[in-house]
Amino acid sequence: MIDLQLDFLDSLAQYFKSCFDHNIKVFKINKLKKEGDFTAFLSNTDKERIHRFELPVTKDLPEKSQSWKVPIGCVDVKVDNILISLDRPVLFRNCIYLIGEQNEFYGLSPIFSTKTFKITTDVAGEPRNPTELRTSLSAGIVRRLLLAVGASLSQGHECTRLHLALKPPPPSEQCSYLLVSKVLNSDNMTPDDYFLRTERMMRLKDDMNFSLGKEDDRKIVNAILRFELLMTKLSQPVKLSTQTDRIKGAVYIMYNFVRLKAILNQFESNVASGIYPPVPPFHEIDFQQLACEEEWHIMFCYLFDWPQVVRAACESLSSKCNIHTIFMFLAKLSTNFSSYYAKERILTENRKQLLPVMFARICLMKAIVRVMENAFTIVGISPLSRM
Repeated sequence: MIDLQLDFLDSLAQYFKSCFDHNIKVFKINKLKKEGDFTAFLSNTDKERIHRFELPVTKDLPEKSQSWKVPIGCVDVKVDNILISLDRPVLFRNCIYLIGEQNEFYGLSPIFSTKTFKITTDVAGEPRNPTELRTSLSAGIVRRLLLAVGASLSQGHECTRLHLALKPPPPSEQCSYLLVSKVLNSDNMTPDDYFLRTERMMRLKDDMNFSLGKEDDRKIVNAILRFELLMTKLSQPVKLSTQTDRIKGAVYIMYNFVRLKAILNQFESNVASGIYPPVPPFHEIDFQQLACEEEWHIMFCYLFDWPQVVRAACESLSSKCNIHTIFMFLAKLSTNFSSYYAKERILTENRKQLLPVMFARICLMKAIVRVMENAFTIVGISPLSRM
């Protein structure tokens, strides 16, 4: 599986090593409307060589990067660092194409294909309270995460054991312990009590005072429970909220996903009825039309970043469980899409001058849907088809 960001950083590291004979630290800049996409910090010797024009980085680096999967658009040499801006239309094209090609496998590099794990917990049988529920849900996500990156799961002894513990365990060379902290203010509450409590709070929310049907209602409550219990680091305690606003985040993530699907369904319906022409072949899409900063922010910080989110969550498992980062990823992507949707029209009139940007945006929406679906699968949330 190709990881565009990792491939870019490897190519950049090789270039810098050929110029400076040593590694240069490179950092990604995730701010909206920032100057540059990556920054490389220079030593005093490096700065002196560049500013004496011994190293024509501003011209040489963009030219050499044209053969990379993620080429560079421009380079700006500052006093202490180099600001690197990517070729945006090419990244839009290559990343959206890769997401469409890999589909449910996008972001899932087989980094653990030679490893076997055994996942155990302190929960014996069915969870008896929200803390044990938090532990069991976490174990399920860890299993799905490991399987997604090529690992094997076993009940035998000849494997790496990951144990989700409710109390700080003694040091062990044979097992990696992942501490799950307590769910506060949940004394004498069973998982069924917690589910019913969450369902009642959902009904008290003004804009959720309706029912989508038993199955979809359960999907929403399941999403709310998982976000409430697991969006906080597992090593930190969770305090159950008594405010209905706490459920808003999970509900609006589900809502934004439904809105994305509705946009795509409306587009396809308009194509079928002859209102719009169909999307041209992919190689004819003009991704230079995706020119607003919000579109670039969604691409650069979320779609381009998703493989790194998965990789980081997996590689940390020997010492800590960072599954909360996937929930945070979903929340931030949803918020940024909502802000973008409020500013920009995606479906426009059927006018020749408006069609290129609409086609490019439809491709972007499909990529967002796919990445959200992949994240939902890992965290065990079933998205809705309507709201």
